[in-house]
Amino acid sequence: MRKIVYSVVCLSMFILTACNSKDTPEPTTQQKLLGKWKLQKEIDEYYQPTTVLLETEDIPGEPGDSIVFKNDGNVYAYSPVYGNDVTTYQILNDTTIEIEDEIYRIRKLNTTELYLYQEYFQPTGNEKYVQRLYFVR
Repeated sequence: MRKIVYSVVCLSMFILTACNSKDTPEPTTQQKLLGKWKLQKEIDEYYQPTTVLLETEDIPGEPGDSIVFKNDGNVYAYSPVYGNDVTTYQILNDTTIEIEDEIYRIRKLNTTELYLYQEYFQPTGNEKYVQRLYFVR
């Protein structure tokens, strides 16, 4: 009888610990993105032709520069230098976001860092522009 009770207790403990250990799903991209992000820096690059870097501009974030992603599909931008703005955003997949009709690659997204990357080409002038945005919480 003792063996049966012991076996049932052990089996129950195993089931409970197995179920509780990883029942919490990984947060979605939307969940990770929501909230306030402070602009750490922006890096802009200009290439002409598309493989030759002509100019790089490294712009540090000003105190107060931030964006807030909300569940309503809007992103709120705050800047003491450039003013405030509201625009729409849409998560296209886990690595791509559209902000006001511009496509950004999500290069890094965790609880403390957000790194967005965008490049676009000007075929007529054989030019390429790259924008890198680094945010922290």
